[in-house]
This record gives sequence, C-alpha cells and structure tokens, in this order.
Amino acid sequence: MNKKGQYFLIAAVVIITVLLGIIAISNYAKKEKYLKIYDIADELEIESQKVLDYGIMHTDKMSDFGKDYSSYIGGETDIYFITGDSQTLEMNKYNNGVESAMTKPEIDKEIILTTIDGTQYSFPLTSDNFYFILSQESGGEVYVVTG
Repeated sequence: MNKKGQYFLIAAVVIITVLLGIIAISNYAKKEKYLKIYDIADELEIESQKVLDYGIMHTDKMSDFGKDYSSYIGGETDIYFITGDSQTLEMNKYNNGVESAMTKPEIDKEIILTTIDGTQYSFPLTSDNFYFILSQESGGEVYVVTG
C-alpha cells in the first residue's frame, strides 16, 4: 500500500485552497477613502461662531482666515464663504491658501441666493451673514456640505 501519492494530492489541494482564499480576500478588501468634509463642516460651525463674536467679517482678517483655513485642510476641498450684510454681501472661494472672488450673491425677499457648479443654494439674510459651502470630489462623486 503506497499512500505517498495520496498525501501529496491532499497537500496540493490544501495549498491551492489557501492560495485561492488569500487571493479572494485581497480582491474583496478594498480601501475606502475617508471623507473629512463632514468633520470640516462641524469644525467650521464652531469657528463661525468665533468669527461672528470677534467681528472679523468686516475687516481684512476674513480673507486671512479663509486662506489659512484652506491651507490647513488641504487642496482637495473647496471652501466658499458668504459674508457681509445686505449692502456689502460678497462670496469668495478658497482652496489650498488661494482666494478667488466669486460673483456677488443675489438677494431675493430676505433670502441670499447663489449658484455654484449649476447648483443653487439659499440662506436667510440676517444683519451679519456668515455662511459656508464645502465641496469635495471623491471617486467621481461631489460631496457638498453647507452651514
């Protein structure tokens, strides 16, 4: 009785099964990219209160804040700030420390209206306005958060 051949056959089947299992797991497991846009929105909600408290909206420090904050979060997220009152309303875009002026938002019956990439956004008009729109593209999809 020669059982040597059976041992080799069983060992080959076990090795092939283990290799196929490893290949199947490595193909199945894929790394998901973490979207930090939601964390940034929460942080900006807190920071916006400080911006309003210190009144930097009416000074040149608002531009510095936008540039510094966009440098801090990196270049994959666009930040749009809408600031001012009904007379001095303006919108600026910040990305990786670079500021770009955008078209002035419209005011329609106590509502601020602005359009970015074909999507219209609206915010209530108050005496001191500070609103933000965050936009991040990931995996062919665009994620937007407003506040």
